[in-house]
Amino acid sequence: MTLNRRFDFNGWGPWTTNDGVYHVLARYVLDQMVTVRIHLDHADEGNGCLVVIPRSHRLGILGSTESSEVVEAGNPTSCAVVPAVRCQCTL
Repeated sequence: MTLNRRFDFNGWGPWTTNDGVYHVLARYVLDQMVTVRIHLDHADEGNGCLVVIPRSHRLGILGSTESSEVVEAGNPTSCAVVPAVRCQCTL
């Protein structure tokens, strides 16, 4: 997580600072987090769609070396999105 200041809170850490911005690993927050993506336009391999490695979330939080190894050994899957319905509003 990116925060504007550092503070002590049980279960938050380790902290790092990059370009004056604080970053922290907050496991409690991550365990409760849900991510939602809303696509207004199509997204495919040509313009930068989300790419995931199925089931890699089961490995937990990885360091950069471990992460690189998972990417190299994994089976990346592109999550292309083409909106099926175009909104037409009549005023």
